[in-house]
Amino acid sequence: MKALQFICILFCFQHLAFFPIASTANQADSLNKLITESRKSENPPNAEPWAESGSAKVYSPANVGNQLGTMEGDKIDFLPGQPEGVDFDQYAGFGAMEELGPFRVNSNGKTLYINEYSWNNVANVIFLESPAGVGFSYSNTSSDYYTVGDKRTAEDSYVFLVNWLERFPQYKSRDFYITGESYAGHYVPQLAYTILSNNNITNQTVINLKGIAIGNAYVDDTINLQGTFDFFWTHALNSDETHAGITKNCDFVTGNLTSLCIQYLNQGGEEVGDIDPYDIYAPLCNFPAPKTSSPGSVGGYVVEYEGLVLTTVRGSGHEVPSYQPERALAMISSYLRGTLPPSS
Repeated sequence: MKALQFICILFCFQHLAFFPIASTANQADSLNKLITESRKSENPPNAEPWAESGSAKVYSPANVGNQLGTMEGDKIDFLPGQPEGVDFDQYAGFGAMEELGPFRVNSNGKTLYINEYSWNNVANVIFLESPAGVGFSYSNTSSDYYTVGDKRTAEDSYVFLVNWLERFPQYKSRDFYITGESYAGHYVPQLAYTILSNNNITNQTVINLKGIAIGNAYVDDTINLQGTFDFFWTHALNSDETHAGITKNCDFVTGNLTSLCIQYLNQGGEEVGDIDPYDIYAPLCNFPAPKTSSPGSVGGYVVEYEGLVLTTVRGSGHEVPSYQPERALAMISSYLRGTLPPSS
């Protein structure tokens, strides 16, 4: 297989997801146990000189090399977390182990096993905790935590990436991609825009951005709301009457949601009940399912149009690499090669 070029993917996630694994506990619970037992200090790590920006923010990266050799693989940047607060599921290591990293946690919360569908099978991976205040990333100016936003996050991430490439110049010539999920619908395109804008005016490091990929993107709250209830209706979680009421009374284009609209939206939420909207086909309990495979089965669907590709991964919940790791690896591998996922 031809060696892939340097790729950086910023992967963001918003919500904690659960999926069946071979052990007696789900991966999220195992990972929480591991973090709780191994956490040694609340103090931030010492700053690395190459990680500092002009505003004295320090980002906490972790590098995972490609299994076949660092220089032969891509570079993937994984950016977890939300602007508000910090939970266990916002640490880059959490996302690495729950989704696409090289290791997963056994049910005892103390030992690891190899994730055979890790993305470092086809890429070098950096997990970057951003914005400042998420995970182990921090700022020396406490007021930064109260002024953070999408634009600020993009600017700070750009500064970090430029400094990182200056520190590791062997990666400067590699192709660079950004990807993410959920709130990455904001992070990824805004960072891509920041990179392209600065590439046109900078005399310093140029980031060789080639493309972006976003999974289950949260782009606009009002439009997302409309899509959510369309999804509920097309999957028989909302009645025809409720959907008709939402369609008639909710103006999602202008964001004008009347009291009658809100009434129908609440009714739609009640009809969904206790079903997990991030994985509507999930079992009702954390059943310890054994590992299974279905060779030759349909893995998903793909549509391409003028440089845009829409991929639907069959049987997946919100966090695709957690629910369908094998299919997620096939998807990202094809993307990095510049091809569509295999048809057979």
